[in-house]
Amino acid sequence: CGFVDPWAAAVCGLVAGVVYPLSSRALLVLGVDDPLDSSAVHLVNGVLGLLLLGLLGKPGHVALLTGGSCGGVFYSHAGWLQLGMQLLAITLTLAVGGGAALLLFCVLQRFNLLRIDQLTELAGIDNIDHGGPAYPEFNMQTLHGVGSSNGVVR
Repeated sequence: CGFVDPWAAAVCGLVAGVVYPLSSRALLVLGVDDPLDSSAVHLVNGVLGLLLLGLLGKPGHVALLTGGSCGGVFYSHAGWLQLGMQLLAITLTLAVGGGAALLLFCVLQRFNLLRIDQLTELAGIDNIDHGGPAYPEFNMQTLHGVGSSNGVVR
């Protein structure tokens, strides 16, 4: 990020490196269906990055890049304004993005387009749509017992 010093960028990376696996594990425990872990990577660490900018943003960098003079909390009392703006940005982004996603998912669910049918899922959508498996070298038999007692990977 262009708004923080190199040491602060390293701190951000270290914190994100700890938060990511914890958030990934928490989403699994909560039963969130996210096979690519995009929620842990983009949502959780995106929010973290915005919050850390409100704490570690250097006023000189902010002024150089935006013309504003507000930095993070660790640099001045005016940093509370920056942190507040970061919290506002998080709130608005979650509200608009979450609202749009909710609307889209409700429409898809209403027309039964949100999920594929169970037979297609079991056969593998690549087999149905493309005539073959996406990863022919991948063998489900080697995963027997992983994830459940009946060998189905979840």
